[in-house]
Order: sequence, then C-alpha cells, then structure tokens
Amino acid sequence: MAAAIAANAAPLNERDAALADIGAALARGEQDKLAAAFTAGFDAGLTLDQAKEAVGQLYAYCGFPRALNAAGTLMKAAQDRAAAGALVPEGEPEPERAGLLGDRALELGTENQTALCGGPVKGPLFDFHPQLDAYLKAHLFGDIFARKALDWRARELVTVAALAARPETEPQMKAHVGIANRNGVTPEQTGAIVARVRATAPGTRPPADWSPIPIGAPNDAFAQYFVGRSYLQALVKDGVPAFGVTFEPGCRNNWHVHHAETGGGQTLICTAGRGFVQFWGEPAREMKPGDAVFIPAGVKHWHGAAPDVWFQHIALEVPGTGARNEWLEPVDEAAYAAAMRPPAIVYFTHDISPAGLEKAYKALGRPLEGRKVAVKISTGEAGNTHYLKPALIGPLVKALGGDIVECNTAYGGSRQETPKHRRTIEDHGFNEIAKVVILDEFDEFEIPCPAGSVHLKKDLIGAAFTNYTGFVILNHFKGHMMGGFGGALKNLSIGVASTAGKARIHSAGKMDDAAAVWSNLPPQKDFIESMAEAAGAVVNYMGDRAVYVSVMNNLSIDCDCDAHPHPPEMADVGILASLDPVALDQACVDLVYASDPKTSASLRERMETRLGPHILDHAEALGYGRKAYELRSLDEGQDPPSTKRVD
Repeated sequence: MAAAIAANAAPLNERDAALADIGAALARGEQDKLAAAFTAGFDAGLTLDQAKEAVGQLYAYCGFPRALNAAGTLMKAAQDRAAAGALVPEGEPEPERAGLLGDRALELGTENQTALCGGPVKGPLFDFHPQLDAYLKAHLFGDIFARKALDWRARELVTVAALAARPETEPQMKAHVGIANRNGVTPEQTGAIVARVRATAPGTRPPADWSPIPIGAPNDAFAQYFVGRSYLQALVKDGVPAFGVTFEPGCRNNWHVHHAETGGGQTLICTAGRGFVQFWGEPAREMKPGDAVFIPAGVKHWHGAAPDVWFQHIALEVPGTGARNEWLEPVDEAAYAAAMRPPAIVYFTHDISPAGLEKAYKALGRPLEGRKVAVKISTGEAGNTHYLKPALIGPLVKALGGDIVECNTAYGGSRQETPKHRRTIEDHGFNEIAKVVILDEFDEFEIPCPAGSVHLKKDLIGAAFTNYTGFVILNHFKGHMMGGFGGALKNLSIGVASTAGKARIHSAGKMDDAAAVWSNLPPQKDFIESMAEAAGAVVNYMGDRAVYVSVMNNLSIDCDCDAHPHPPEMADVGILASLDPVALDQACVDLVYASDPKTSASLRERMETRLGPHILDHAEALGYGRKAYELRSLDEGQDPPSTKRVD
C-alpha cells in the first residue's frame, strides 16, 4: 500500500492542514478548536467517515477518553452543519467486519508495521514488554491500520500532529515523522505540521523580536467580542488614536461596524504575522507585514489571525463626528473556514483566437497531453451560427490529440437522434478537425451526485465518457432559454447527460422519459439546482483530470441549441479559463454585469428571470467549487477587466 501513495509536493493543502488541526486539538482536548478543524476538513473534502477514522486512529495514541470526547464533538459538528444546510460529505463507510481481525491481526499487523517502517521493528523495550509489542502489532497496525477509509498517509499525518501536540510524546513524534516520510508525507510537510501544531500550543507566545510593537496586555475589556485570545497595546491616545492589537492563531473579532455621522472608519496596518480582514459580502483579504486597509464607516466587517500563526496590526481610528462601534454576531467556524480558503484563479485574455485559446489552456498548468482526451463542446443546432467554430478550437483539439464529444438532445431537433446529429456535426465542420464521439450513442452510465444533493441521487451520462482519462470542458458562454445562461455548469450537466439523463435533470429527478418530460416540468428553482447536482457528479468523476475554458463571444440571449437564436447585443468579451468551473461561470456572469447596461440588459434579464445565478449558489453549497475568484490577465501589460457591476 505504501508504494501506491503519492507524495503531495505542496507544503500543506487545506485537507492536510485540517487533519493536522484535528490531531492537535484532539490530543489537547480542545473541543472548540476540534470543531473548527472538522468544519475546515469538510470544506476541504474530508468525508464524515474519514473524520471518524481519524478519531479512531488517535484513540490508540491519545486514549479512549479524549477519543470519545472527540467523537461527540464530531457528531455535533456534523449535525450543526447539516442543520445549517451545508454539505456533510459522507464518504464510503468501512466494510462491515465480524469484530476485530482476531488471529489474523498479529500477522497482518506485523506486515503493515514492517511496510510502514521500512523493516522489522524490534528492540530491548519490546523484548522487555512483549505484551505491548503484541498490542502494537495486532491491534494498532493490524486492526486499525488495516481499515481502508483513511489511507496510511493521512493516518500518519494526523498521528504526527497529535504527538507533536504533547511534549511528553516527543520521541514517538520523531519516530512517526520518519514513518510519515516513508508514506507520502514529505519532510517539508512534516516540518510544516509540527510548526503549525506548536504555534497554536496553549501559552505559546511569539519570540521577543517578532514585532517592534509590544504584544500588550490581555484584551479583557473586549473579550466578549472576540473568538480566541487577543492582546491590546495603546500606542497613541490623543489626536488620531492608535492601538496595537495582537491575535493568537485562530483568533478574530466579531462582525462589527464603525458608525459615524461624518468621517470615521478605521485603518489597519499589519506589523507582524498573517491575518485577514473581510467586508460583508466580499472575499476575505489576506494581510501580511506592511499591508494596510481602510475600512469605511458603515461597512460590516471582521479581522483576525490565520488559523496557524499569530497576527498583529495597528488600528488607527479615523476622526469623525458621532463615531461609535456596533458589535454584531461572532464569525462562526464555518464562515471563518470558508474565508480562509483562497479564491479560485480565473485567467482571462481578450484574444479570441486559436492562440488565445491555447494560451488560456496552458495557463492552467494542468497538461493533458499523453492522456486520452475528451473535448466537450456543443456542436450547435442546425441553423445556429453562434457555436464555437472549428477554426477557433481546431488547433487546440489537434494539439491534444483529443476527440470532440457530445450527447444527443432530449428535444426534437437536428441532434436528438444519432444519424441526424452526425449530419449536423458534418455540416458544422467538426469532422474536419477531430474524431467526434456521441457519448450516448450506444449506452448510458450512472454516476453519484454530490452528497447533499436534493433532487438527484445519480446522474445519467453518455457511457463513452468513461473511456477518457483527460477532459477539456470547452464552453460557449451565452444566454439560455431555460437555464438563464449556459456556461461550464450547463455543459457539464445537460451537456454530458444522455437523452434520458437530460430528462432526469429537466424533471428534477422525477423521470427519465424525454418524450413526457416537457409536460411535467418542475419549479424553476428545482431545475436549476438539478443542473448543479448533475454538474457536480461529473466534476467529482473527473477529479483533477479536467480543465475548464469558456469563450465569451456571440453573446446571444439564446443557446447554441436554438436553431434561430436572437442576434447578440453585447460585444464579445474574451476567453476565460480555470480549474474551478463554479468560479469560471461566476466570473463570466460578473463580466456580463460589468458591461454596458444598454447592450447587456437583455442577457441580464434572461439570467435573472430564469434564476440562472442560483446554480452557482447551489454548486458552492455542494462543495465542488466556489464563487470567490481572482481574475488574472494573460494579456501582456494589461490588467484584467473590471468585474464591478455597472447599472
């Protein structure tokens, strides 16, 4: 098993960081921090069953009392999350076994221990106490390490964190660092885990030379408005009052507002560590030493430390009349964890050409060359002229050696039946640039929808989709008669679904009958959410084998599935690309609203009247993408276009 585990080259991704925090908080018995770590883990893709396994793993290192307390915290965290309507991914439960492994445990455990450690584990201590040696081999490395819900890499990661949290287990921690390094956790990652855990140890303070500003005294007068411990140092009390505020790792103040009749507000200047400030309705902004931000009067916001490091800033009170502070609700664990997640990167170029398309694809840094690649497009209804033309996409498709893939439609038209669909494909010129595969020509295939889906349990897709190992989801962003807009999520859901699968989505899971569905349509909100759920099924199936690219040209209010679309009113915008389909669609929607209202009014109305943007909300809630993004320009010497709404 160890040989099959690939090391993650990054220091610590979000899931690894959450596992480290789970290990440390469980070992210390810090239930509030443990709840936050479980929440962060769920946000990063940790399943409920994997979290249970982590708790079970650590009972062997931290004892039953702490593990039982942790199990209670996990149960409540999952219940609270579900009650709030957020995703609680279940995962695959451990196969049922008749008790423990019994006589096989010692043999299997010895094999596992040898594989994990790189050789037999012997020594005077085990000779002196053979009972513990037997327990270690049979129960820990046999019964526990034989379980499959959590792989050896994750088990060692959480174990190193737990052992690093307790000073008396330093020798065991060092031993498990070596084991972890043999099983997919790099030395850089184990170093980051230990540093992360020890930075959050109770009573830990930054070194004396950490900042030129004193940490100050405990901020007891305002403790009721903070989660975690903070410290306050008055710097200037007259003129423009200035205070040094220091936050322990994970500490943040409540949402609050600086009110003033005139003037007012607050300026923050980071002097040490790393933290965040977040305005209501906006992504959190990271703050490092030297960064400054002005918070206008009347803006709801919070600020505080990152989960793993201390943070200090100077707070300057901007003079104003009638100035006062209004303290509001705490920043709960779910909101804090969400704020810590970095925004998705969306790349942009104005260059709508084969070269621009190739540039956008390469910017993503996920090469698919050498794989069996499917390029999913809409081939366009007969009579439509707005679809992505072979001249535009052909060079990229050929460079990838990819097949163009498409599915038959559920409505009557030139693409509902394979023979007619193939004639349309030929007429539109796609056969000249690549092999074109109709995914549901011969069969269809079910894949599970994300946990938390409301309308669909399984998505029904063209079976040939499973023949591919790399995927380019190449979208023509424009309006759509039923969905409001068509982009990545529509291409992933309706686009990859078989004819019967399309009926399932359009009926919000009620039927697979394409002939009957059009007289049995559900409420619009249910349809939009069903598209999000089906798209999530495909995203999760593809995993890290996919890239997403959208072309914003020929921006009609109608889809390429319309034989007689309304003429475009908006000017062409550009090409966007991302590894996050939700962020990609959100950026395209934002660029519509950032354009001239006179030319984009019809498209805005189409999106709004069909509840189109709701697909983004539901997709984010299902956990396979996020709406927050950073737009980066690929055009030399040019900033990305503004995404600020224009009315």
